Amino acid sequence: MGNISDSDGAEFPGVPAAGVDPPSSSASYVVPVAPLRRLSRREYNNTVRDLLGDSTAPADAFTQDPVGLNGYELPGAIGTLETEAYLTAAENLATAAKSRLSSLMPCSPKVATEEEPCAAQFVRKFGPRVYRRPLRDEEASDLLAVYKDVRLNAKRPFQDSVGAVLQAMLASASFIYHREIGPDPAVVQGDVVRLTNYEVASRLSYFITGTTPDDALLQAAAAGKLTDVSGIDQEARRLAVKSAVVAESVTDFVRQWLILDIRHVEKSKDVYPDFAGIQPDLLGELLRSMGKLVQSGAPIEALFTDRSVYVTKASAKIYGVSPPPSDQVSEVVANPGERAGVFTQLAFLSVHASAIGSHPVKRGSVLLQNVLCGTLPPPPPNVPEPEAPKPGQTTRERFAAHGKNACANCHKVMDPLGFAFEVYDGIGRYRTVEEGKPVDASGSIWLPSGDQVMFQNGVELLSKLAKTTDVATCLARQLGRYGAGTANGFDDAAGQELLQLVGSGRKLADLFVSVVKTRAFRYRQLDVGEVL
Repeated sequence: MGNISDSDGAEFPGVPAAGVDPPSSSASYVVPVAPLRRLSRREYNNTVRDLLGDSTAPADAFTQDPVGLNGYELPGAIGTLETEAYLTAAENLATAAKSRLSSLMPCSPKVATEEEPCAAQFVRKFGPRVYRRPLRDEEASDLLAVYKDVRLNAKRPFQDSVGAVLQAMLASASFIYHREIGPDPAVVQGDVVRLTNYEVASRLSYFITGTTPDDALLQAAAAGKLTDVSGIDQEARRLAVKSAVVAESVTDFVRQWLILDIRHVEKSKDVYPDFAGIQPDLLGELLRSMGKLVQSGAPIEALFTDRSVYVTKASAKIYGVSPPPSDQVSEVVANPGERAGVFTQLAFLSVHASAIGSHPVKRGSVLLQNVLCGTLPPPPPNVPEPEAPKPGQTTRERFAAHGKNACANCHKVMDPLGFAFEVYDGIGRYRTVEEGKPVDASGSIWLPSGDQVMFQNGVELLSKLAKTTDVATCLARQLGRYGAGTANGFDDAAGQELLQLVGSGRKLADLFVSVVKTRAFRYRQLDVGEVL
């Protein structure tokens, strides 16, 4: 497999080659290690919403989920501050749940003698939903002991005592962490371990729906139906019928894949006075766009070519389209020469820019590393920032000079990708002139497959990339990294397996759901020192 390189296809002297990860030499690829990880903030909020009917989003107060080596959010160990936050959330959730306890309880005691048996039923019925697996006998005994201590020793009312049990469940590592071992014995096959039925149920549910397994999925796990691909596929398709839920999960993937941290973007009020008015709506507009692609059965290519955008009155002005008749987010079809897929939406273009203008290096870096699975060596120390803009100097001219420094070899690889988007300013407004000069967005790149792509602008680049196996394979790998939640990636052979599972149609929704059938999703490596 060739490298993404300069125009003659040669590797760059003096620095490690900027290229793609090498493919696996065997179809039986290395199954990733599965680290012990916490529920993400999104998963936590969705889980307590579906378990308790609580929509207060308590995890928004938690620290930001850290990004792992796979490029996706991978929350792991917690410190003192995080521990306090989880304990506070558990207490607040349990207190709030007491007012609707009857909807959570499997019974309603009428006399005092019925209270403890009812509490025991609650532990046995609701506990497995919280822990996402059957409770062990000692766990059930410990939780019932909490009830007895509060009810009998502290002499608190029945509701408070059951609330204390719920608080203990929510503060447990069995709720906070993904590791739903369950009663099944571990199945070791060589140097890998097949995930248990309950581990698969949880991983499948959080990947497709972003929340805890429903009762039907837990029943499938209890019946041992998630040990083979057919059973997993059946449950995945059942969950994927809820296309709006899948669209939310696809949007979360796209947000992390393209590093769209929109909320923390800052723009100069002098240069971009309109940005503050559109910033709060950009993520919602992206959600609507992903929802349309998922629900319409769009192919993978639509991420790079779809001309539909969702706008408010404020963002319509930036897009240069007619504003919607109301304040609601509305779908419009953009000029085919100006917009093509998620990469020309305001969310992507605003995030990957500077406070005062566009930024071809930021945009090119994302395309190279996240869309083509290219690699870049770490930059050498003390690389100077680009010079400040000068009157009459275009962004491309300014960054062309910057590309002659110690990082020049890498800039030759990623800058052409970024220059393709110079027809968009720092908040995504289309332009053909900058500093009184025509914008030059033309260029050429060499793909990992060895093919050369020449283009006049970003729309043409995206339309050509959409048809390549390079992009399809990289997207499959990125989805696998996100779905499997592994620290050490999802290699090229695993990506090829995923594409084969999807088939020739290559619908975006099918690609997403098919991740659960890959070997990398269903197995894990034995960890160092682990004995089963």
